[in-house]
Amino acid sequence: MIPRGRTLAALVVVLAVGLATRRVSALPDVVEDHAGDALWATAVVLGLAVVWPARRPTELGLAGFVIALSVELSQLWHASWLEELRENDAAALVLGRGFLWGDIPRYAVGCLLGVACLSALTGSTRSRLQP
Repeated sequence: MIPRGRTLAALVVVLAVGLATRRVSALPDVVEDHAGDALWATAVVLGLAVVWPARRPTELGLAGFVIALSVELSQLWHASWLEELRENDAAALVLGRGFLWGDIPRYAVGCLLGVACLSALTGSTRSRLQP
C-alpha cells in the first residue's frame, strides 16, 4: 500500500519544483526546456497514487503515461471552446497549448520518475516492481 500522506507531500514538492521550472529564468536551458514536462507527468503518477494507493507503482506509471499521452494528443484538436480554455494559464498547465513530439519522451521519463518515487515511498524492491 502506498502511503497517502507521504505521496501527497511528494506531489506538492513536485508541483512546486515543476512550476518553478516555468517561472525561474535563471535555470539552465536544459532544465527550462525539459524538466517541466517530465515533472508534470511525475505529478500525474503521484496524483493517481493518492487516489488509488493500493495499485502497484508500475500500474500507476503506465496509467500516468496513458494520461500524459492522451493530453498531448488532445492538443491536435483545435475546437474553439478548447482553444479559449487553453488561453487560461491554469488550464494550459493541465491541457498544454500545442502538440510537440518531443514532449512524449519527457512524459516517459517523468512517469519513470514517478514510479521511482512511489517505490522509494513504499520501500519496494526491484523484484516487487515487475508485473
